[in-house]
Amino acid sequence: MCRKPPSHSQKNSKNSKGQSPIEAMLRRLTLFKKAVIRLVRRRYSSRSQYPDMVLQFEQTCARLHAWLRAHAHFWSSPIFQRLLAEFLQTLRQGYEEVESLCSPETTTTGKKGKKGKKGKKGKKGKKGKKGKKGTGSRTHETYRELCGRIETMLRDLDMTVEIPPTNTERVVRAIEDAFTEALRTAFATLTLPSSPRSAGSQRGTQTVVFPYQHSHEYGTWVHDRRRVKQEVVTKLGSVISVEGHAPGCSGQHGYRMKGFRHTPRKCRMVGGQEAIFPIRMVECRECGRSFSLLPSFLAREKHVVLEIIGHVVEKMTLFGQSLSASLKDLEILVPGGHSKQTLLEWLAWFGAQHPAEMLTRAGIQGTGYFQEDEGFEKEAGLRTYTVAMVEPETLLVWHLDYVDHVDEQTLCASFEDFVRHIDVKALGVTKDKWAPSTAALKRVFHGVWIAFCHRHCLQKFRQALKAYQADTGCSDTARQHLYQQFKKVLETSESGTVLRLRVKGLTDEGFHHPLLQARLDELTVNAARYTCHHKRHGLTPTTSIVDNFLKQVKRKLRQVESFRDPDSASAFFRAMATVRNFVPFLPGAKNSHHSPFMLAGGETFDLPWVQVLNVHNAFLVARQEGTSLP
Repeated sequence: MCRKPPSHSQKNSKNSKGQSPIEAMLRRLTLFKKAVIRLVRRRYSSRSQYPDMVLQFEQTCARLHAWLRAHAHFWSSPIFQRLLAEFLQTLRQGYEEVESLCSPETTTTGKKGKKGKKGKKGKKGKKGKKGKKGTGSRTHETYRELCGRIETMLRDLDMTVEIPPTNTERVVRAIEDAFTEALRTAFATLTLPSSPRSAGSQRGTQTVVFPYQHSHEYGTWVHDRRRVKQEVVTKLGSVISVEGHAPGCSGQHGYRMKGFRHTPRKCRMVGGQEAIFPIRMVECRECGRSFSLLPSFLAREKHVVLEIIGHVVEKMTLFGQSLSASLKDLEILVPGGHSKQTLLEWLAWFGAQHPAEMLTRAGIQGTGYFQEDEGFEKEAGLRTYTVAMVEPETLLVWHLDYVDHVDEQTLCASFEDFVRHIDVKALGVTKDKWAPSTAALKRVFHGVWIAFCHRHCLQKFRQALKAYQADTGCSDTARQHLYQQFKKVLETSESGTVLRLRVKGLTDEGFHHPLLQARLDELTVNAARYTCHHKRHGLTPTTSIVDNFLKQVKRKLRQVESFRDPDSASAFFRAMATVRNFVPFLPGAKNSHHSPFMLAGGETFDLPWVQVLNVHNAFLVARQEGTSLP
């Protein structure tokens, strides 16, 4: 007698939430995996630190999830239940290993509730609230609830009908073959995260950030449907960037308003008080996808107002404030418990994108001319270097990297990373005479004009003059006279040919000394590079702008002394470059109250610098097709 098919009520039975048994199990499985990962994160701050058993546990959960989805139609089959039990046993073993690894140091118990206040006129005080349960106990409860629900589901199945013995082996083999083939297909398309967890949003493409500066006026404004439609909805896609549409949809047909999101945003403000902000929703008329409208003073997936985060990051990156000092500063702005790990995560959040990618996303078109230099640093006894590329016209920092060598191969890798994030061709670069960087620029940027810095050349000549004076005993006046002649020839020559002829015209006896003659020979050989800024007006005769920026980097590195790992170092330098591009210069500066982004003609919407970053999706690093996380 063959097994009768499950009844319609068994196959499509719904629970109180309208979910089928398979949907309920998948949901509980996802919640269980997230609870375990929260337990792991209490001990390991970065995904790159996770031990192998944690990654194996994640892989087991993913396999079980894919297996359940692929074989939902076999729900009432005995072989399905047997294999499901085996998977759950493997999952239980993985959970026990992860728990033994993380529980001793990380599982916490709940805090005791506060005592109730004494009531007035003899009334009894209110009972204190119960303390929250620790992460470990919540994980245990989630796992027990998952197992209990699975057992209940299996008991509800019709297990009374048996399969004839003659057909048992054949049926089992056929089902197992079908499972194997379907499971192999599921694994072929299954992708597990192997890179460290990103500091930015992974699901924010359907959140649209629009410019709105003042949080105290937002509550009244957001409930005015006419103003929201006029000031925001009608500008979506034209003035305000919108990402996350369905494939093939451009959003040209506009958007319709769709009420409010069911959960408003809760955010801590300056002073520590919590504010609640309703979030409007809109729907694309073409693809039907829904989008949340987020004001620019709020950030995706952050529970602190953006003003506070920007203040702390600016102090750490531009003003050399240490982590401890920034933490004390944060305690004044938002009283309460904070950790240094929070500040490090904010830095990684700001440094999630390459500065060139951020500028390109904000609509900045570079001139193609840069100043490049490598700054020698010293990190905990190691020789390290910073590689920077700055646009002289707008002062924008397009590239900032931290390397442990400045040989040609390392610099090529750094410049290639820069090329991947720009959409403009590099036309010319002003730099010093360091041969490996010159060779690397020629290899990466084909046909680029390379100019040599006059300031570096004059500095080398001054050093040669000091050695010449020590060798010959000439007076300071004679030394200064030789320097002025050399400088005049270098700065007034408009072509390589003119420069070489004027060098030959330096007939003073001191120039025939071997020390000074070596500098004249070098100037003659590289005459074209010292004068090409007259032919390419985007080139500059010196690298003063990038040198001034590297002074800020050096001041910060003297305080930091060392980084935790290469990823942290790269994120910090990307954050420093991005903050420098968007923060206005201080009063008294040549371009006071203007940021490099403003000098380049970027749209600021009259917002504070950190909100300008938010409007231009600086904190949106969602993985999309054809892109990868930094």
